Amino acid sequence: MEIKQSPALIAAFGEALVMASSLRQEFVGVEHLFWGLLHQNEAKRALRSCGATISDLKSEVKQFIEQSIPSVPDEIELSDEPMVSIGCQELLMVSAQHAISSGNAEITCVNILIAMFHLEDSFTLALLQSDGVDRFGLVKYHADHHSRGDEEDEGDEDERIDLDEDDEDDEGRFKLSDYVVNLNERAREGKIDPMIGRAEELDRVIHILCRRRKNNPILVGEAGVGKTAIAEGLALAIADGQVPEPLRQAIVYGLDVSSLVAGTRYRGDFEERVKKILKKLKADPHAIIFIDEIHTFIGAG
Repeated sequence: MEIKQSPALIAAFGEALVMASSLRQEFVGVEHLFWGLLHQNEAKRALRSCGATISDLKSEVKQFIEQSIPSVPDEIELSDEPMVSIGCQELLMVSAQHAISSGNAEITCVNILIAMFHLEDSFTLALLQSDGVDRFGLVKYHADHHSRGDEEDEGDEDERIDLDEDDEDDEGRFKLSDYVVNLNERAREGKIDPMIGRAEELDRVIHILCRRRKNNPILVGEAGVGKTAIAEGLALAIADGQVPEPLRQAIVYGLDVSSLVAGTRYRGDFEERVKKILKKLKADPHAIIFIDEIHTFIGAG
């Protein structure tokens, strides 16, 4: 069986590479990859289902990478990108075996998380265990959401939006709430942390959104600089009524890219799913769609 990496896992490797490069480190190791996984919705949902706190995991692994993994001195020129470490290669091999045994032709972020429990003397494994994550919980999550590659990823129960009514297509399977999160609702429920230090960028986003034309802002920056925080800050501002009149009734929907791609076996499946989502959201003139990790759309079909 030909095995490939899921778009979310490819994006995670991209995040890992950026982290290692920014710190002038020679190898992309298990900890770098785990850092990348913590930026993918698929992995975050799986970890949350086991009781983990994503913000704490990010803080701990970032501190370890910065303080415990050596960097190349500035006076030495780096000629190549960081290489994938032997530990990371072994992790991929184990995760590929798990994916194949599950009948999938794709290695997902959850496969990688499960494979981490085969590592010995690993900081990442110790960190997962200290946060209450166990292998059985991840295997159960994988079985519930990715069995044989034909189950659509459902998202967290507490992240569902109230859009299920009349959202099923003729086959009775399509639900908008499986693919988008109502960030305004999460803001009102206190599930979004206050935004700090991004007021200027938020004002610029609001200004662009209020335009009559060419009103689609795109946030560009390295991992961890606060791109997602700006979108969440916008939802908070709308919920608190601290936006101009044109945005007072706006609702920010976060599009879950990993759920969008999960279970698409043919090229047209992805396109059809996107069309259905846009059709539903176009019915609401006040909808704003936030697409996290938009670069993962490239080559997705």
